[in-house]
Amino acid sequence: KKLLAAVFALAMLFCLTACSGGTEEAEATVDNMFAALQSDDFTTAQEYFVADTVELNMGTDEESGLDLKKVGDTIFSNLSYEIVAAEEVDSETVNVTVDVTAIDMQAVMNQFMQDAMDYAVDAATADGEISDEQMQADISAMLLENMQKDGVTTTTTEVVMQVVLVDGSWQIAGNDDIVNALTGNLGIAASSIE
Repeated sequence: KKLLAAVFALAMLFCLTACSGGTEEAEATVDNMFAALQSDDFTTAQEYFVADTVELNMGTDEESGLDLKKVGDTIFSNLSYEIVAAEEVDSETVNVTVDVTAIDMQAVMNQFMQDAMDYAVDAATADGEISDEQMQADISAMLLENMQKDGVTTTTTEVVMQVVLVDGSWQIAGNDDIVNALTGNLGIAASSIE
């Protein structure tokens, strides 16, 4: 009986060690992804996501001329997070619950829309004509100014990141909830003005 109890205790110890290893590695993946975003290393951050689940496109938006890298730099340099829980679902899946605090892009977009409307009225009544390129540049600058104001509002969103084992490495299965949390609900703000 003592031998059986010792074997059982050893098996439990091995299971706890193996189980916590996946949880710890999944949490490290989340930590590393945030560190990459906060240091504006979007290429490395992209590597922590399962392929084709999140695209960190940081070029220039062709339609608006908006420099997405500057927008990303502003959002992610103000990003903070706290891992509040990690739960192993199975040997290849860990759900990591994270409180993400970011610039509240809904509040920023509301103010930006008011400023853009004022700008449009002023441009329409001004002497001389403003070129489309100048208008795009002015509006892009206006958005960045609203994001960079002192005392800009932030929002904290709790999100569950499913971290999965893919070809021997832990990666985050991206989804709209994660993207919205990381970007201060930018997707929700954008869809509300469409």
